[in-house]
Amino acid sequence: MWASGFHGFNYFDDVRILDYVPFNTPLFWDSFENGLGHWTVFNGTPGTDDAHAFSGTLSYATDEDRDAIQTTFRPAVTGKVAVIRFYDDASDTSLTPHAFVDNGVNVVAIGVNSAVSATHYVYRIGATTAVSSVARSTGWHTFALDYR
Repeated sequence: MWASGFHGFNYFDDVRILDYVPFNTPLFWDSFENGLGHWTVFNGTPGTDDAHAFSGTLSYATDEDRDAIQTTFRPAVTGKVAVIRFYDDASDTSLTPHAFVDNGVNVVAIGVNSAVSATHYVYRIGATTAVSSVARSTGWHTFALDYR
């Protein structure tokens, strides 16, 4: 799931589910060039935007409170690595965008939570949120959620 909890724009692109790192042929890939057809709206009115794109011309943009999309794999995809490209405007300290993976046991997330740290990326495993040692910076970043 990709979600945002505060006003402002956040962008996600090139979502991949992989067997392992380094990158191999993905089991799932979406660059949002064809819209949000692989996704279910979880909350808000999500859409794509051409202001920032990692590859191609579009990215998924969270542009309102609580925008969120999700996809469910049947059968369940477990023991993989989810790789997400995330555009961060580090000057905006009101954001809370996260990429989530739920393996059925623990929710794992990575992103921005300005209430926890306006200057560093945060991660969540289960109910525990922690501040990473990686400082926020403006531009595209690659987040990898390894739930093997």
